[in-house]
Amino acid sequence: MENPFRIAGTTAGVHFTDREAEVRKMVAILREPQAKLVVYGPRRMGKSSAMAVAARRVETRYKVPVIFADVSTVSGEADIATRVMQGAIQAFGKKWQDTFKQFATRLSAKLTISVDPVTGLPTVGVEPTVRDASEAAQRDNLGEVLDTIDALAAQRGGPVGIMLDEFQDIHRYGGEQAEWHLRGIIQRHQHVSYILAGSSEALITAMISERTRAFYELAERLYIGPIDPVHMAAWIDERFESAEVRANHIGATIVTIAGPRTRDRVRLARATFATVSEKHRVDVSDVETALDQIVEEMAPEYSLVWRALPPNQQNVLRAVAAGAGTLFQSDIRERFSLGKTSGTTAKAIARLVDLEYVTRSGTGTGYVFDSPFFARWVSTRTLQDVGSGPLPLLR
Repeated sequence: MENPFRIAGTTAGVHFTDREAEVRKMVAILREPQAKLVVYGPRRMGKSSAMAVAARRVETRYKVPVIFADVSTVSGEADIATRVMQGAIQAFGKKWQDTFKQFATRLSAKLTISVDPVTGLPTVGVEPTVRDASEAAQRDNLGEVLDTIDALAAQRGGPVGIMLDEFQDIHRYGGEQAEWHLRGIIQRHQHVSYILAGSSEALITAMISERTRAFYELAERLYIGPIDPVHMAAWIDERFESAEVRANHIGATIVTIAGPRTRDRVRLARATFATVSEKHRVDVSDVETALDQIVEEMAPEYSLVWRALPPNQQNVLRAVAAGAGTLFQSDIRERFSLGKTSGTTAKAIARLVDLEYVTRSGTGTGYVFDSPFFARWVSTRTLQDVGSGPLPLLR
């Protein structure tokens, strides 16, 4: 039967669960000109899917165009401008020629355009020289693009929503100066609402909480954390049952093994369903088989990651995989060769946190893997190096 779990792209309908309060909040923001919202939280929690659901609801129920731009891969503010223009042309649909003319008239940079023969929609960009221009020139270009959208919203007599996903990446290539520039643009717009979303939790927290930063008290805030495990377990069971597979309360097992991230939970559920095949029931052994299949698929990537790490960081990962409590105890440091001093251990941990391989545990007293699949790989492939074996999945 068709797999009842989806992990590709954003999800909606029966493949989307919970987050109703978060969606309602985003819908309210998108309908209100000048409203601003920062959406943040850990990766793989379902922020992008919630944003997509909110955008579709606003567009269908309230006829408010929503421009979505994922800026996670951009290399500068010129690329952000291109992403936003492409989102605007898609949001305005059949009127894209008029939208393109507005941009062409208002921008100092020349535009390039090619039309998709299937959809009839264009792919728009700025002339290549803009990408090589100074940071100031790229910022001016971005400002012109966003100003044009504000002018278009004024002409249509209704609000336009803009969603910038992974917006915190402006700090990566422009620092705090880029933050202040974006704030200045957003503040002057009268007809546009903004949702700024991102998953670099520590960076975004600093951007919105420190009094000297540009986004301090600029926008409302919406933190998206884990879905309640009881709700998630029940939803997983329901999805199995909808596909005529007896769940046997397997949702709770999947949630326990996969951890707090929504995507990890759904990915493990999807792989588990694939192992069930024709037997129409699922049990713990199926979950364990599915987990190891995912780890096997990811093994080449994890091997590359592992080999790129220095020995002290590898040893920290071994200690975390072995369930070590505090990593600073002398016996733990000795057992896993973490270094003679706590300072050495602390530097290795800090680097692994920066790389997002580990994060602080919920209790704040230790560390856990960001990915349950990488955790399983380290546990089953590297603990033998130090005379240990993998811990039981369900402790």
